[in-house]
Order: sequence, then structure tokens, then C-alpha cells
Amino acid sequence: MTQETLFETLVQMTHRFHWYLDEFRYQDMIEMMREDCAWHRQGKVLKGREQVLAALNERPATQRIRHLISNPFIAERKDNSVRLIAYMLGYKADEGVKKPAPQTIDGPLRLLLLDIVFEFSGGRWWIVEQKAIPEFEFRSPALARG
Repeated sequence: MTQETLFETLVQMTHRFHWYLDEFRYQDMIEMMREDCAWHRQGKVLKGREQVLAALNERPATQRIRHLISNPFIAERKDNSVRLIAYMLGYKADEGVKKPAPQTIDGPLRLLLLDIVFEFSGGRWWIVEQKAIPEFEFRSPALARG
């Protein structure tokens, strides 16, 4: 078995973070973030784990959401920190009641640019800052026809 490269480690962390988000596993998710983290999300800057958790607990439990991450690369590397850039495509369904998969939706919700800063301390990598910057919003095909 080989040791993961730094790139593989950070990409795995990014995927795991968003998997936890999609699965409403907020405690697992915030444990990947440093205590004094900053998350630029939906037009707000959430500072620290407490604010992140409070914002996530406002999400409707009836929604099914999936985040697809692609095109990651290391944009910058310093002594104990790395900046990773990727694209993220979001899909969402919420009919107000919890439903099993599969659910039918019109298309993706939005495409975002992910800009994540990781820092190595205490023998592990942490998410220090994450920006999810909207690049494209998608029209619903039903709305586009109407």
C-alpha cells in the first residue's frame, strides 16, 4: 500500500466534507474545520465552528442535496498551508417532505468555484477557510418555457 500524496489527501478531505454536508452529518463535517475557520457560504461569512453549525441546523431536513466536485488543483502552497481550487455543481430537491431516492428534478441548482485553504497543524490537515463562489445559476427548463 502506498502513502497518499498531499493532493490526494486534500481532494479526499474536500469530497468527505461535502459528503458529510449532503448526509446531514454536521458534527463529522465541522471536525474537519479548525476552530477559528471561516466559511463564505450563500453570501455570508460564517466564523468559527459554532456559527457554521448554527447555519447548517437551519437547513430543511426534507431536502436532498448533492455536491459534485471536479477539476481540483493545488493553486498555492506555503510552509504549512495549501490552497485548493475546484468546481462544485449542486443538485437539490425539496418538496417539503422527506422522500427516498430517486427524486426527479429539473436540473442542477448552480455551479460554484470552491476556494479552500488547508493548514497542517497538530499532526493533521484542517480546513481553515472555504469560499463557495457562485459562477452560474441554472434556469429550470419549466421556467424557461413559460
